[in-house]
Amino acid sequence: MVIVGFGLPSVPTQANDQPTWSQLREQVQTRLDDLTELITQAKSQGIETEYAMVSVETIKAFQNAAQWDHDNVEEVRRLFKTFRFFHKTDPTEADKLAGNEMQACLQVADHAIAELHQQMAGERTLAATPDFADGDLSLGPGYYQLNGEIVFPYTIVWLPKVDSTMPDALGRIGETYFALSSLKPDGTYDKFALKQRVDSARIQAAQHFSPLYHFWGHIPAKWMIKQHPDAMLGGRRFTQYDIDNPLVRTWVEQLCEGFLPPVADAYGDKPLLYLLANEPHFATAQGGWLVKNGQSSFTQAKYQRWLTEKYGQVEELNAAHRATYQDFASVEMPFPIPPKLRGGPVWYDWCRFNMDRVNEWFSFLKATSQSAVAGHDAPVTIKMLGHHLVDGQRDQGMDIEYLVNLQDVTGGDLRIQPHDATFYTHLEGGLDAQTSWTSRYSYDWVSQGLFLDFVRSLAPEKPFFDSEWHGFGAVHWRHFELDRNYVRAALWHGFSNGMGMIEPWMWGRQPDGSMRNQADQIGELATQPIAVDAYGRTMKELNAFASLFAAAGTPTQRRFMLFYCEESAIQNAGYAEQLSTTYESLKLLNASIGLTTPTHIKQLNVQQQVVIVPPTPFISDASLQRLQDFQGAGGHIVLVDADQSLHRTEMGSPREGDIAIRPVASLAMAEPFQLASRFEKVLEPFRVAQPLQVSITNAKGEKRFGVFAQQVTEPKTNRLYVILNNASRESLTVTIRPRHSPTTNHADAPVRSGSSGNLDAASKTSITLSDAITQQPIESPILLNEYDVRLIEVKQ
Repeated sequence: MVIVGFGLPSVPTQANDQPTWSQLREQVQTRLDDLTELITQAKSQGIETEYAMVSVETIKAFQNAAQWDHDNVEEVRRLFKTFRFFHKTDPTEADKLAGNEMQACLQVADHAIAELHQQMAGERTLAATPDFADGDLSLGPGYYQLNGEIVFPYTIVWLPKVDSTMPDALGRIGETYFALSSLKPDGTYDKFALKQRVDSARIQAAQHFSPLYHFWGHIPAKWMIKQHPDAMLGGRRFTQYDIDNPLVRTWVEQLCEGFLPPVADAYGDKPLLYLLANEPHFATAQGGWLVKNGQSSFTQAKYQRWLTEKYGQVEELNAAHRATYQDFASVEMPFPIPPKLRGGPVWYDWCRFNMDRVNEWFSFLKATSQSAVAGHDAPVTIKMLGHHLVDGQRDQGMDIEYLVNLQDVTGGDLRIQPHDATFYTHLEGGLDAQTSWTSRYSYDWVSQGLFLDFVRSLAPEKPFFDSEWHGFGAVHWRHFELDRNYVRAALWHGFSNGMGMIEPWMWGRQPDGSMRNQADQIGELATQPIAVDAYGRTMKELNAFASLFAAAGTPTQRRFMLFYCEESAIQNAGYAEQLSTTYESLKLLNASIGLTTPTHIKQLNVQQQVVIVPPTPFISDASLQRLQDFQGAGGHIVLVDADQSLHRTEMGSPREGDIAIRPVASLAMAEPFQLASRFEKVLEPFRVAQPLQVSITNAKGEKRFGVFAQQVTEPKTNRLYVILNNASRESLTVTIRPRHSPTTNHADAPVRSGSSGNLDAASKTSITLSDAITQQPIESPILLNEYDVRLIEVKQ
């Protein structure tokens, strides 16, 4: 049995222990008064205090929350028992929660007070952070901009917006919600619900919440379910009706016409954003999520038309599927499709059809929502599940490349987690497979990094919005004493890899401090003052250097491009794991890594970019031809497990004839660190020498992987920085040395085979280093402990 602690060592806080509780409350209030007084002194000296104000707001919020937890201990116990893994926790922790929260508030205050003393003593100088309540936010290329400067809008899901000062500390993204559940049988939107939304939009606009995103909940009204039960066939968890039913399309049009114009008018000229769906999935394989809801006759007819368009003649279909259909009208849906068909023609056609019909659904949603408001062509986003690229399921209908191209602001629901969390659920591959990374890393960064790099490679001009970031907890894990340094490292990782806007899950408190009647908040932000404080402070820090982190997250040139093949993702259950392992290994090299696809590869520069192909057993002739064209134009290709790759068509047939790919290197798959070492050797001739030589070693001076080191030139000042982030389980040493004169533009150096690409490492150029966050000098080598991050300014 796993026993989980919910907080810090605490004093007893039973409901009848009023003297002890009162004493603890007084201690927190005294410490808060001390902090507030110190902020006043610092302000009078012109010292930056916005970071300290995050701590003030955090403490105030948890004074309210902890008092409710103390006064309602029976309700807290009940809520804890609704946590699905309550049997794996210590049942007495519910009684200690209020005391633990107050103890954490003392730590928040002490941290803020210590930092302010450093600032006032000249030992730390914090950069000013933008005020989202002052100025005009607009959608710019790649990122949102505030008064023309790149910023990272942020908030927390369900953060109080009315009669609250929390947004000053924890962000100002606006939100509203609409769904078919508010549509009346006559096709009009419920007047009471609409008035609430309009009033809320007007208030949020007045309080500078921006952008205002419209969260589209695909939930039917009760009358729809009762009067049109067939329209619910094919519904899944977050889209609960048949996306192929014409009646549903009519309802959607009525919904947009009735809801969007008045809310847009109420919000005025501030930017809007339509979030088209929450975590969409359309599982169709046996055992899949809610496949018991079936599929409709509309979907079957659409599948038959799809096959007709692809094959033309039923004889062609029969030859491909090894079937004996009389005509296309006699073809039955293979639903739910048996996983044993994976690797064959029926599986491929069905999964490809499922993607195409979902693509068409989202195209319809985008066109319908954008046409509803004249003169207000709001951008659209989709909250895609961020683990789609690392799991092996492709029967869910999500064509990520198509949807990236469709969106105006790309979106997702990413996850990242600390190594010492408690993991509960057996996800795909089993619990051991899900936690194998804990021996290598302090936090699991691969899923977040892979999705961001994929999206940002295909659409660098579009901001990325994570509207449900799972860095503080998720269904399959919890950590009840989150380290503030983990929070900082996880957020730095996201924004140095292309994150543009963020809203973590979740603030599970009502304005009076009471917990929402659900278990999601147990062990998440609603019970962890230190994590909340770390989040607000880190977002102010990241926004103070937004243009620099944006340059790191969306480099102008990605040198090494990992090839993603949808055909193999559909047909091969192990493809996703091998793709993510290859990505992980490449990312450890601190080179500029991106992803490409058979469609996107045409945009690559054959003189400056190298394509790495992971084990890719299935590939269509057209996709293979794109690889061959890249090679034929002079491009360099590296194959991983070449003997397992490119030998079967997308339908599963053996490929005939010469594959005609002549890689510059071919290497065998291995565990991530070993594969990284192999890549390091074969890719060295193609690497671009960076201005600095950065080496990573352990205490014995042995080379190690695990510290991300990004060399970035700030676009406006042309100053050189190094972003360091230790994701390793070890304390590691980073040594920074000059490599060459900064006058040569090596970002444009052509790919060359047979030369190291490194310039004279013995250059006499000298450098000085300073910590850009604290504005204090720093010496190389730099010791980084677990979760440590640094932003180093380099002067020559």
